[in-house]
Amino acid sequence: MNIGKNGGLGVGWALVDRIDGYRVISHTGSMGGVATTLRLIPSEKLVVVVLCNASVRLPHRISDEILSTMLPKWRPQSPQPPRTEKFSPAARTSRRLGRQTDYL
Repeated sequence: MNIGKNGGLGVGWALVDRIDGYRVISHTGSMGGVATTLRLIPSEKLVVVVLCNASVRLPHRISDEILSTMLPKWRPQSPQPPRTEKFSPAARTSRRLGRQTDYL
């Protein structure tokens, strides 16, 4: 599947030739309470995996920070505005299960 001039998508994997010269193969995922990102940069023999116990963009930001440190030309593609919502496990699970009991 074509996702733009320099990108493609297949079986959940994204392939992008970035303007900074890196080809990135990536996969992301999220659901209530978790978010993940996996980025492979074959030319540099580098893989970054970030897992987070919250449904936020934090793994993507952390991945960009790691890649910015390790790869001199790496720049985040599009800065994301900070999220203002707070993660509340009780609010998310009670909505799905109907009832939440905390013992802490």
